[in-house]
Amino acid sequence: MKTKAIPLSDEKFQSRLSLQTCKQVLRAKENGYLDEEVLKIRDTLYALADIDYEHFQATKQEAKVIELNTNRPDETESHSLHPRKYRRAS
Repeated sequence: MKTKAIPLSDEKFQSRLSLQTCKQVLRAKENGYLDEEVLKIRDTLYALADIDYEHFQATKQEAKVIELNTNRPDETESHSLHPRKYRRAS
Protein backbone atom coordinates (compact mmCIF):
# COMPACT_ATOMS: atom_id res chain seq x y z
CA MET A 1 0.00 0.00 0.00
CA LYS A 2 1.48 3.31 -1.09
CA THR A 3 0.83 6.54 0.73
CA LYS A 4 0.79 9.94 -0.88
CA ALA A 5 3.18 12.66 0.23
CA ILE A 6 1.27 15.59 1.64
CA PRO A 7 3.32 18.77 1.52
CA LEU A 8 3.49 20.77 4.73
CA SER A 9 1.45 23.94 4.53
CA ASP A 10 3.18 25.79 7.36
CA GLU A 11 4.68 29.17 6.54
CA LYS A 12 7.90 28.01 8.21
CA PHE A 13 8.51 25.51 5.45
CA GLN A 14 8.10 27.85 2.47
CA SER A 15 11.86 28.13 1.98
CA ARG A 16 12.49 24.39 1.81
CA LEU A 17 15.16 22.80 -0.32
CA SER A 18 14.06 21.95 -3.83
CA LEU A 19 13.28 18.40 -4.88
CA GLN A 20 16.33 18.36 -7.16
CA THR A 21 18.65 19.40 -4.33
CA CYS A 22 17.19 16.75 -2.03
CA LYS A 23 17.59 14.09 -4.72
CA GLN A 24 21.21 15.09 -5.15
CA VAL A 25 21.94 15.02 -1.40
CA LEU A 26 20.16 11.68 -0.89
CA ARG A 27 21.60 10.19 -4.10
CA ALA A 28 18.06 9.22 -5.05
CA LYS A 29 18.98 7.43 -8.28
CA GLU A 30 21.67 5.31 -6.63
CA ASN A 31 19.46 4.42 -3.66
CA GLY A 32 16.30 3.93 -5.71
CA TYR A 33 14.19 6.64 -4.01
CA LEU A 34 11.05 7.82 -5.76
CA ASP A 35 10.12 11.50 -5.81
CA GLU A 36 7.39 10.92 -3.21
CA GLU A 37 9.88 9.19 -0.90
CA VAL A 38 12.35 12.04 -1.26
CA LEU A 39 9.60 14.53 -0.39
CA LYS A 40 8.59 12.46 2.66
CA ILE A 41 12.20 12.34 3.86
CA ARG A 42 12.59 16.09 3.34
CA ASP A 43 9.35 16.91 5.17
CA THR A 44 10.22 14.56 8.03
CA LEU A 45 13.65 16.14 8.45
CA TYR A 46 12.13 19.62 8.45
CA ALA A 47 9.57 18.53 11.08
CA LEU A 48 12.34 17.03 13.25
CA ALA A 49 14.41 20.19 12.89
CA ASP A 50 11.40 22.27 13.95
CA ILE A 51 10.85 20.10 17.04
CA ASP A 52 14.54 20.35 17.93
CA TYR A 53 14.52 24.13 17.48
CA GLU A 54 11.43 24.53 19.69
CA HIS A 55 13.09 22.36 22.35
CA PHE A 56 16.26 24.45 22.11
CA GLN A 57 14.28 27.68 22.55
CA ALA A 58 12.42 26.27 25.57
CA THR A 59 15.60 25.09 27.31
CA LYS A 60 17.40 28.32 26.45
CA GLN A 61 14.77 30.32 28.32
CA GLU A 62 15.00 28.01 31.34
CA ALA A 63 18.80 28.00 31.45
CA LYS A 64 20.47 29.84 34.29
CA VAL A 65 22.87 32.50 33.06
CA ILE A 66 25.99 33.15 35.13
CA GLU A 67 27.71 36.39 34.33
CA LEU A 68 31.47 36.14 33.98
CA ASN A 69 32.21 39.86 34.24
CA THR A 70 30.98 40.79 37.68
CA ASN A 71 33.07 43.76 38.75
CA ARG A 72 32.92 43.82 42.51
CA PRO A 73 35.65 45.76 44.35
CA ASP A 74 36.84 42.77 46.33
CA GLU A 75 37.43 40.79 43.15
CA THR A 76 39.14 43.51 41.16
CA GLU A 77 41.77 44.26 43.78
CA SER A 78 44.89 42.18 43.84
CA HIS A 79 45.33 40.09 46.98
CA SER A 80 48.57 38.33 47.58
CA LEU A 81 48.38 34.98 49.33
CA HIS A 82 52.12 34.60 49.89
CA PRO A 83 53.64 38.08 50.04
CA ARG A 84 57.24 37.05 50.75
CA LYS A 85 57.56 33.77 48.91
CA TYR A 86 57.43 35.20 45.39
CA ARG A 87 59.15 38.50 46.04
CA ARG A 88 61.47 40.07 43.49
CA ALA A 89 65.15 39.84 44.22
CA SER A 90 66.56 43.15 45.46
